[in-house]
Amino acid sequence: MSHSEATEEYLKTICKLGGAHDPVAMSILASRLDVSSVSVHEMVRKLDEQELVTYQPYKGVTLTSAGIEAANRVLRGHRLWERFLHDSLGLPWTQVHEEANRLEHVTSPAVADRLAEFLDNPTSCPHGHPIEISGCACDPGDDAWPLSDLDIDEKSIILNVPEDDNELLTYLDTLGLRPGVRITVLHIAPADGPVTIDVQGERKVIGHKLATQIMVHKRKTDSPEYVAA
Repeated sequence: MSHSEATEEYLKTICKLGGAHDPVAMSILASRLDVSSVSVHEMVRKLDEQELVTYQPYKGVTLTSAGIEAANRVLRGHRLWERFLHDSLGLPWTQVHEEANRLEHVTSPAVADRLAEFLDNPTSCPHGHPIEISGCACDPGDDAWPLSDLDIDEKSIILNVPEDDNELLTYLDTLGLRPGVRITVLHIAPADGPVTIDVQGERKVIGHKLATQIMVHKRKTDSPEYVAA
């Protein structure tokens, strides 16, 4: 079933805010979409009538199974376009998210399938987010942990990074923090202070807030994959 662009944007945003599992406050949804509270309540009412979301007064909005399925379709198309724009057209990863936003709403499942086939069925977008999923496209996965949760001397591999902020992506690029890169935590400052990490032999310092947004693959540090970078 196809939905309007506005509907898809709401479902995708609710998904990204964790709405597949926990209620998303209407104020947070309005802020993320940069629309008024009145507009959010009106759209959520319509989505509730379509059984795409469930709204609980004073709690927020969550996606139904139909809403998750619709959000997944949009996100799959989006991430496939990001991969095409990056891998086939050579656009930098700082630009592909915005371009994919324009293409995702006009991508049918049939086109997405052909695009995936053309790209040899990639498993993730350039920012590390999964393309083919069995649950919710916004779930971090059982093996995903925020970099900020690692211990000192713990090794890991970056899974994904925030994709919505071009300036942040440019900054991450200068630090060498990309999906697939091995890192080791060297020092954690107290009181949510900065985190010092080894990035493929180079010492880097990032803020605690950024460390909470970078998801890493956490396994036992004696795994063969985690030989020091």
